[in-house]
Amino acid sequence: MTKKFFITIAFSILALNLALAQYNLQFKSVKTWDFGGQCTGSWQANVFSQSITVDPGTVLKIESASSTVLYGNANGWYQNLSAISLDNNMLYGYFYSQSSYTMERYQATFPIWLHAGTYTLRVYENSTNNYSSTFWLKGFVSAIEFNLVTP
Repeated sequence: MTKKFFITIAFSILALNLALAQYNLQFKSVKTWDFGGQCTGSWQANVFSQSITVDPGTVLKIESASSTVLYGNANGWYQNLSAISLDNNMLYGYFYSQSSYTMERYQATFPIWLHAGTYTLRVYENSTNNYSSTFWLKGFVSAIEFNLVTP
């Protein structure tokens, strides 16, 4: 009776493990997104979007994200306040702190895992200044794509 009981328990545990088994990850490709464009005028009108589609049977591991605003003047180029988000969740940004009068940087905790679906990246200038000169707003994201393989 005891032997039959232990065999039944062993097969039950095996069946449960097989039923609840997770996938193995198999490297598929490295993905990068470099998007944005040329802007003029108020910051509120300068938002660029990029769609990311994660196919069924795959996952995406976002490793890093950054954004920049480049302005031209007589002294050359310099960076300014900008931010990048994924479906309205901040990934990276530079902000001016009114309380401490300093630049502060925010960066999400990476990696960020995405399952099958469509997502939207947005890059925008994070400033209340109006500029009459032309400037460029850029966003950068890098990720690794994996196939989900049944063990």
